[in-house]
Amino acid sequence: GGPSEQRQTQVIFRESWVAKEARLRSQSSHSHLPGWRLLPVIVKANDDLRQEQLIAQLIFEFDSIFQDAGLHLWLRPYDILATSKDSGLVEAIPDTVSLHALKRADSSYTTLANFFKRHFGSH
Repeated sequence: GGPSEQRQTQVIFRESWVAKEARLRSQSSHSHLPGWRLLPVIVKANDDLRQEQLIAQLIFEFDSIFQDAGLHLWLRPYDILATSKDSGLVEAIPDTVSLHALKRADSSYTTLANFFKRHFGSH
């Protein structure tokens, strides 16, 4: 892709999570505290997350079992916290973009496969 596509990709993906965390750490008066970290979350309302929370806990357990057994399976466990019967927090995966945000930011979006071909080549 040309320069305009590179700029568009930068707008879509923006600042890396590592860079954002470093920038905010340097500005935070609490960054010296043990355990300080920046955690991306999605706040959910009108959505029962209790079953998803249980499944997320199982994925953590499966990942631990697979690691203990020496199986090299790649899982990315993430936290879900149901704060009530119809709301909660979902840990977001750093340096990712939702399909909704991708469609909103890229006016030429048709499919995910076409997006990857246009921005990263066809191989």
